[in-house]
Amino acid sequence: VANTLDEVFPDLECASCFMEPVLDRALHDERVEVLTGAEVRAVRGAAGRFEVELELAPRGVDPGACLGCGECAKLCPVERPDPYGAGLATARAIGLAYAGCLPHVSAIDRASCLRARGEPCDACLAACAMDAIRLDDVPRRRVVTVGAIVLATGHRPGQADGPQGVVSSYALERMLHPDGPTRGAIRGAGGAEPKRIVLAPATDDDGDLAAQELLKLAHLLRAKLPDARVQVTGGLHRAPQHRRRAAALADEGITFTDAALAPTPIVPEGAALRVPLASGAGLLADLVVVHVPSHPAEGA
Repeated sequence: VANTLDEVFPDLECASCFMEPVLDRALHDERVEVLTGAEVRAVRGAAGRFEVELELAPRGVDPGACLGCGECAKLCPVERPDPYGAGLATARAIGLAYAGCLPHVSAIDRASCLRARGEPCDACLAACAMDAIRLDDVPRRRVVTVGAIVLATGHRPGQADGPQGVVSSYALERMLHPDGPTRGAIRGAGGAEPKRIVLAPATDDDGDLAAQELLKLAHLLRAKLPDARVQVTGGLHRAPQHRRRAAALADEGITFTDAALAPTPIVPEGAALRVPLASGAGLLADLVVVHVPSHPAEGA
């Protein structure tokens, strides 16, 4: 997920600028073998000598021949939810996972591919000038012997519930990315560029991570949309560790509200959104950004 972000807290450093060199070194280190699409099926043995049985999912694309040009995706007739689109975009059954992914090689999603489901289709085969498509690729099993196993359990970004214009903080991160689902355009209710934006933690006890992310996003929105009114709810400016940052944001023209979101739904009101607050008051907004806590990855 981190490599799909644009600028990260606290120094607003380009995420891909420091991640891609690390990934590239791992991919080209002769002592490192990277197996994408691999799942652990069984582990035998003990510390110092494990036998790990892996199932390698068929990529459907020869990584030695693929250039990552994306021509195969242009002709693919299947649309599916984009796993990296935060609900803002769709993807094809074949193509790159996301812009700038490493290895920079396309793959076929067999759950949505017509050919993998037994239906006739060879659109990607016809589109590839490098003869990299392997439609008859099959799963493979492999056993490796290792001395230790490290599990990185990962996480899934949460999703915000509500009408169009209510998005999670991760969805806004993806909108801000120049190669993201909206190519850097900010879209609110009705798909228009928002003039009034509210940022809010989902609950009062979301913690420090929520505050840091929302304050960072408030700054990025002010830079991206200098004429928009940006308001942060939940009293984040009152936390001692955030007072200095909040004061700097207030100097940029961002306003802060003590009241948190009310448990009642955010609803459309004309072309805008009515945002209920726990204080009993409400705000009108064109875009509501809610920090929704992440979930453990499936199977973690």
